[in-house]
Parts: sequence; structure tokens; C-alpha cells
Amino acid sequence: MRLIGYGPGELIDRLTILQLKILHRPLEHFKTEALAIEQTLNEQVFDQNGFFCGFVTELAAVNAEIWAATDAVRYLRRTDNAITNLNQGLTECKRLLFHLQTLNDRRAELINLINVDAGRAAEEEKI
Repeated sequence: MRLIGYGPGELIDRLTILQLKILHRPLEHFKTEALAIEQTLNEQVFDQNGFFCGFVTELAAVNAEIWAATDAVRYLRRTDNAITNLNQGLTECKRLLFHLQTLNDRRAELINLINVDAGRAAEEEKI
């Protein structure tokens, strides 16, 4: 069990989320945290092969999809459209929530694959 010290998968996951936040709302503390994570990753020694890079690219894409789907759920919640056409709004919300569940499961898989590919043993499993 890991008590402290995140693996490269968790750090890269956080970094891709921070990059989305910087893109949408470039606050200084997001940039500061992103730089600190980049520095930590640069100090770690692990093999960055083709699989690793592919996993990182896919993780960034999955996190962007999660961001978009979450925004869509927020939009449904804020608008009268979901209330006016309740069946359609509920159907769309259900679709988005199932999509978010699938994306989050893939996100956990990718974090684990990055850790394993970087030479870290799989230490956590999302249940």
C-alpha cells in the first residue's frame, strides 16, 4: 500500500487536468502546480517508450472528454430545457452519466498502465 509518493500515472493525470484548467481559466496557482508536477516528473527516472507516450496522450484525451461531459451535465442542470422536456432531459443526463462512468474507468486503467509501463508495480485498483 502506498502511503505517500504518487506514481507517474497519478502525476500525469493531475497534470493533464491542470492543463485543461489553464486552458479554460488560466489562474496562476494552476500554472504553479503544473510546473511543480512537471519538475517532479522530470526528476523521476523511468523509461518513456512508445506505449507510455500513447497512454499519456489517451489519458489527456479521456480527461478532456470527462471535462466536456461534466460541463454538459452542468448545462442540463442550469437550463430550463431539462425541466421543460423532462423525458429528453433525463435521457440525456442518464446517457452522460453512463458515459462519465465509462470514461472514469478508462482513466483509472490508463493511470495504472502508465505506472506499470514506467516500472512501478500496480499498487491500486479502482473498484
